[in-house]
Amino acid sequence: MLLAGCSNVLNSHIEYETVQPDSYPVLYATGYAPIEQQAGEDIEAKIINAMTASKAQAYKELAAQLHGLGIQGSQQIGAMVVQDTALQTQILGLVRGAKIQKSYQQGNNTYVTELSLDMRRAHDLTVITENRQHVKEIRYY
Repeated sequence: MLLAGCSNVLNSHIEYETVQPDSYPVLYATGYAPIEQQAGEDIEAKIINAMTASKAQAYKELAAQLHGLGIQGSQQIGAMVVQDTALQTQILGLVRGAKIQKSYQQGNNTYVTELSLDMRRAHDLTVITENRQHVKEIRYY
């Protein structure tokens, strides 16, 4: 009882408001996929798989622009000679609101997908789904 009387939780009201960014850039990403190296019994199946792979690659590039790229490396040295070097990258993120600008075959063996992401649209989608807020006012009683 004594601690509850001194608590700000029971005798205050916190009001929140949504925060708007100062600017909204447009991000662009391009994904490439080789057609001949795709799985498939005929060229049409390989082209469809290359379309999917190039789109996934473009989304991966957009996610890297939005959330960054995690890089982890290691190097093993024995007798003052480099024996093994490893570099691993990881992208973890969510991309909302991207648009396919172009999807086309380039030459005979490459499929290309170009994406754009208007950050104003991405922000609006995030606000709708997550309702991000910050403290507007705190009133104590």
